[in-house]
Amino acid sequence: MAVILFENLFMISKGFTLIEIIVVILIVGILATLSIRIYIDTTLTNFKLQAAKQTLVSDLKKIKSLAIQKQLPQKIIFPDYTIYEKHTTQNLWILTETNLSQIPKNIAIISTTLSDNQIIFNTDGTPYEDPQTDLPLQSLEDQITITRSITLQSSSNLEEIIYIIPDTGYVF
Repeated sequence: MAVILFENLFMISKGFTLIEIIVVILIVGILATLSIRIYIDTTLTNFKLQAAKQTLVSDLKKIKSLAIQKQLPQKIIFPDYTIYEKHTTQNLWILTETNLSQIPKNIAIISTTLSDNQIIFNTDGTPYEDPQTDLPLQSLEDQITITRSITLQSSSNLEEIIYIIPDTGYVF
């Protein structure tokens, strides 16, 4: 009898119990579910941010095209995202559109390097800024000589930057 007890004390277990296996599977399942959810949320937010950037780039290009087509300067103000057109006979800016396209609620325009958060496209499509008078380009001092940018940020702090090239008005 003493020999049997002695053998049982030093017997090594050769497997896991069913309960141990079920607990491990549950823990792995919970961790996988959480990580997949975080991945999907991040990916979805990134897609929304990319879409918002492309929408804003498209809108800026549209405003530039309108300035060339109508031969009237066009202005957009951020972060309100309102668009104005220069009145030809009076020296006034007329509101033409607000929120040209909808930017998702969890995406925000957090900063711009534009003077007074506005950009004006001249009748030849080049950007300029003269926030004091809002008159068309009078001299080389008014012309934008530094690449301007608009920064978008998602609720998960991902950022995208839109650039506006000075000489051509190219937006990307």
